[in-house]
Amino acid sequence: DAWRHKHLIDCCLTNFQWVFDLCMGDYYNINDQLAPLAICTEPLPQASGKWYVESYTEADPVCVKECNGPAPCNGRAVSYQELYETFSVCCQLHLWWKLDCAAYDKNGNGGEGILEPSNKYFVDYQTGSCLQDCDPGPFGCALVPPPIVLYDTIEVCCTIGQPWVDFDYCTSRSIDDYSDGWIVDYTNQKCSKDCNPAEGPPCSNPEHNDLSTTIFATPDECCRTLGWIDLDSCVTDSQNKGSYTDKFYYVDFEGMNKCAKDCDPVEGLPCMGNPPESSPQLFETSNSCCTETLWWIDVGQCIADTNGGIAY
Repeated sequence: DAWRHKHLIDCCLTNFQWVFDLCMGDYYNINDQLAPLAICTEPLPQASGKWYVESYTEADPVCVKECNGPAPCNGRAVSYQELYETFSVCCQLHLWWKLDCAAYDKNGNGGEGILEPSNKYFVDYQTGSCLQDCDPGPFGCALVPPPIVLYDTIEVCCTIGQPWVDFDYCTSRSIDDYSDGWIVDYTNQKCSKDCNPAEGPPCSNPEHNDLSTTIFATPDECCRTLGWIDLDSCVTDSQNKGSYTDKFYYVDFEGMNKCAKDCDPVEGLPCMGNPPESSPQLFETSNSCCTETLWWIDVGQCIADTNGGIAY
């Protein structure tokens, strides 16, 4: 019937895979001698001598040999465990993340083989930077297992590993810094500096985090991208350190046709920083700014938009 099998191995494979070695009689007594659970009427199939993965814990898999005796022998593999010809193949497929498999021969003999940090660099796609293969702790350090590509320097890593990321952005972020270069600020029709926003103008605020945006060495080079604006005016606006009048209003054409106040943007609306060259005319109040320059827009709506939704 369905519960009877001609051979012990067929019975064990069909019904007791989770305790296959015990079913087949493979367990050790205190003297490490193989002791059968029961007398068999026929010889057991010979152990293959090949290698398989045994996971004593989820985080600690090891490669063991299908044979009887002391380590690396671990008895017969369960039917669902794949067998490998050598330790090297087993290691490269399953233990590459924690062992230097090349340090062992095909029988698993060799040095400690524990991965040591190379101090080289690898790509971190999420941040657009390169991290160093070193002991965790300092900024940018992380242990990385093969087959991740490693580079000798940050510069080579950024050039070859992340060619779509601006080179200055990649190299500066890789050392937890800013490039101190210049980026186009299309909203305010000028250029902003790639530096810590906490330092205030001319640093970009919010912080520059567009990986592929070109970073220029000088505000002059950056402003040439804004060809429709007078170059000298653009450079002056870009380098402005934030000397605000805290008084006058100007038209903010880029901000959906409303007015803005010449004051520190960190204070919130209506403050939008210094007026760009495209808005040279200044007004005493948001009312006069809206009325005299944006006459086609409802005055109340214009004032409300200028003040962030507050009509005063």
